[in-house]
Amino acid sequence: MTDWMSKTDEYIFSVKHEPFEWGKHDCLRFADKIVECRTGKKIFTDWYGRHKTAYGCFYNYKKKLKKTGFKDLVDAIDSRLKRTNSTIANRYSIIGRRSEGGATGLYLGVSLGKWFAFVGYDGLEFVKPQSDDIEWLVS
Repeated sequence: MTDWMSKTDEYIFSVKHEPFEWGKHDCLRFADKIVECRTGKKIFTDWYGRHKTAYGCFYNYKKKLKKTGFKDLVDAIDSRLKRTNSTIANRYSIIGRRSEGGATGLYLGVSLGKWFAFVGYDGLEFVKPQSDDIEWLVS
């Protein structure tokens, strides 16, 4: 097992029971930490904001879209990570799952192979892939 794999596994284990919290342990920060474990640097910090609520996240998100010109979060992530269309997700890739009710319309998580991990209100939620999930490779 390579060093970045160990770091990623250790991070996932360390937050397994940490509940979702806006601006502290939300899906963007979770995904960014996965990227940092793999590459040594975070790539989404300019999107963080200082929000503590879903409305604050939504407001920050809309402000960022206007400032950057991206049409949505998928477009923004596409500018930083390579999207793949593989039928089986690569381990430790970033996963996007569209959401009608979320503040940004997209939940971010990580592929663990046959399962994906997303930040939930009681800690990480481990779920099966869905056909419309979006995958980005981290390299």
